[in-house]
Amino acid sequence: MFIKEVIIDGFKSYAHRTVIDGFDPHFNAITGLNGSGKSNILDSICFVLGITNLAHVRAGNLHELVYKQGQAGVNKAVVSIVFDNTDPKASPVGYEQCTEFTVTRQVLIGGKSKYLINGRNAQAGQVADLFHSVQLNVNNPHFLIMQGRITKVLNMKPDEILGMVEEASGTRMYETKRIAALKTISKKQSKLDELNSVLNDEISPTLNRLRGEKTAYLQWSKNQTEIDRNERFVAAYEYTEAKKYLSLNDGEVETMKDQIKNNDNDVEIIKKELLLKDDEISEISSKLNHECASEHKSARSEEEALSKAVVKVTSSWQHKKNESKAARKETEKLKSLILDINNSFKAKEVEIKEELCLIEQKKQESEKKDLELQHLQEEYQNMCAGISSAEDEALPDQISKAHSDANVAASKAKQAKMKINHLTKTLKSTEKELRKQESAVETLTSKKKKLSEKVQDINSRLAHISFSADDYSLLENQKWELENSLRSTQQRIETLTAQLQGRLNFAYSDPVRGFDRLKVKGLIAKLVTVRDVKHSTALEVAAGGKLYQVVVDEAITGKALLERGKLKRRVTIIPLDKIRAHNITNAAIESAKSKARKLGATAYPAIELVGYNEDVRSAVEYVFGSSFIVDGADAANQICNLTKTKTVTLEGDVYDPSGTISGGSSNNLGTVLSKLSEIANSRTELENIQSRLKIVTDKWSSLKSTSKKHGEYSDQLEMVIAELASVEKHLSQTSYGMMLETFNKMKEEVDEAKLEIKIMEEERDMKGNLYKELKEKEEELTQNREKRLKSYDLRLKNAKKSASNALVQYQEG
Repeated sequence: MFIKEVIIDGFKSYAHRTVIDGFDPHFNAITGLNGSGKSNILDSICFVLGITNLAHVRAGNLHELVYKQGQAGVNKAVVSIVFDNTDPKASPVGYEQCTEFTVTRQVLIGGKSKYLINGRNAQAGQVADLFHSVQLNVNNPHFLIMQGRITKVLNMKPDEILGMVEEASGTRMYETKRIAALKTISKKQSKLDELNSVLNDEISPTLNRLRGEKTAYLQWSKNQTEIDRNERFVAAYEYTEAKKYLSLNDGEVETMKDQIKNNDNDVEIIKKELLLKDDEISEISSKLNHECASEHKSARSEEEALSKAVVKVTSSWQHKKNESKAARKETEKLKSLILDINNSFKAKEVEIKEELCLIEQKKQESEKKDLELQHLQEEYQNMCAGISSAEDEALPDQISKAHSDANVAASKAKQAKMKINHLTKTLKSTEKELRKQESAVETLTSKKKKLSEKVQDINSRLAHISFSADDYSLLENQKWELENSLRSTQQRIETLTAQLQGRLNFAYSDPVRGFDRLKVKGLIAKLVTVRDVKHSTALEVAAGGKLYQVVVDEAITGKALLERGKLKRRVTIIPLDKIRAHNITNAAIESAKSKARKLGATAYPAIELVGYNEDVRSAVEYVFGSSFIVDGADAANQICNLTKTKTVTLEGDVYDPSGTISGGSSNNLGTVLSKLSEIANSRTELENIQSRLKIVTDKWSSLKSTSKKHGEYSDQLEMVIAELASVEKHLSQTSYGMMLETFNKMKEEVDEAKLEIKIMEEERDMKGNLYKELKEKEEELTQNREKRLKSYDLRLKNAKKSASNALVQYQEG
């Protein structure tokens, strides 16, 4: 097979249809001037052969292969190659009967490309297979040997030479197809595994269930048909038996008819008597009702109030009992812990006290020696300077100061006596004037006295009222805060309930009259509580759709709900008497926890992380009993492989024993269980707030009446004090008041002067005695000064030595 002719139309520089023929079967060369289109002929051949790297034909995209990119009115490029196929040995597969065939490729403006083989549309893969069958692969990197590539080919490595030989021999095509086929097989196999998984996990169980239901239905239909047939036989038999009995008892029938007539007459008589008795009963009842209605009504209301109080007290007692048990246990634990701590603390305290005692003894000895040394140094210096050891001044100065102070105190006492004599004379004259003007202000004085007594009376009343305005204000603030908290908590519960209403709403009608609704336990989501909110996402993923399934006590109840419960949406029902859970074995749990500890993680069976009532245990085990919750992806993967059990991470990623891994965004996961936990916590908080609010309200109500009385007395006291202040002000502005004020001031001055005389006389005597003592001491010091200096010098040396030794011992200790 070789090229016979090439037809180019609208390709690159060939605007019009151009036919190039006369090709040699073995060797061809294209010559011409620069820009005459030689390279474009080779590019057109590569274009038809299906080249994918357009850089080899000097184009960026297929659009550029059209003449002037469509701007000259040419909107497509078409290249056709006619191949001579007279040699059947070199013929492509499937074309051995054709002496020649034509391959055409055209590209339109916009980049659309299509192939034709002998004028018929063909796929690109079909054209590639045609050329690969004769060892033509234009996308082979060695298909075109450009200038300067000969040396590179000669220097090829063995692997590259092998690749070129495979391309030339045509085996590469089959290798490529083999790789593509393996990839396709792998994809198909994964799809097949997925379909098998769906078939085994979903379709087969459903099919088996449907087969079982079909068998049960057929058996039921057969039994129903048999029952209907037997019922017809029974009815026919009963009919014939009744007919026989009727024919035998025709005579008795006539007798019974006569008896019935007699009985009807008796009935009429009895009815008339009953009507009379009913009238009598109604009269008696009306009388009794009129007499007992009020007593019955009050007794009924009292009974209702007492029953409510009993229920309330019983629930409060039960709650307090539970709290007391929990507190008792906690107290015992704390007592034992405190006892251990106290024992260890006492032992350490004894050790520390012993050490501190030793240190304190050494320190006291050192300080004592220092004080003795300091005292002796001061005495020695004072003796040298002629100063007493008890004073800082020289003895002559002390004597002079004592004499001067005694003289000053005597002069001050004399002045105070003179002041008292003067003030006493003035007081007598002022007192006479006051007596003269006392009658003019007698009304104001009596009013002031009455108001003062009234103030004392009101103060005594206020003192007898046990009321604290701060406590009352504090209770008001607490009441207001608790009411706000109560409203916000109720609003939070209502909001969360409304958010979950759509998912957790399960409404049904009673399938039969008198249906016991306690048989329907509710949705799984409402029957469990999450112990820790951080596990909400994982638990919700582990449960999946089972979270919204409905739990009932028996299969009969579930069947009645489905048939006559008027359900508004499809539900799955879990009957407690039929459901069978698949729990994880203890060995698997131990293996998982051990593996998690080694990896620095934690693993728990999902059922251990939820709380529930014992009567729904089998349903909860069915939902949560076959999964692990693990707090790490690596640990979850290894535990899944180890125990062959589904594991879920805290982020909601699922590792299944079949090998599948599920995960991704978890924005909306964990919201149902976390919100249900939040609702439960909010309801507990609401109960606590209500109980606290009741206590505060009771205290506030008891103080309210006292507060009112206290306020009235306070207002009265304020008014009386204001009136008393007004009277005192008016009284002080009269001449009597001003004289009385002056009189009181002078009396105070007299008292002060008397006190000053007493103090000055005591000071005069004290300073005189001190003067005498100092004079005697001066004489004694003058006589014994030399002896005492020598004695102090010796004692000072001994004290320095003792202080130095004590300091060394204290530092070493």
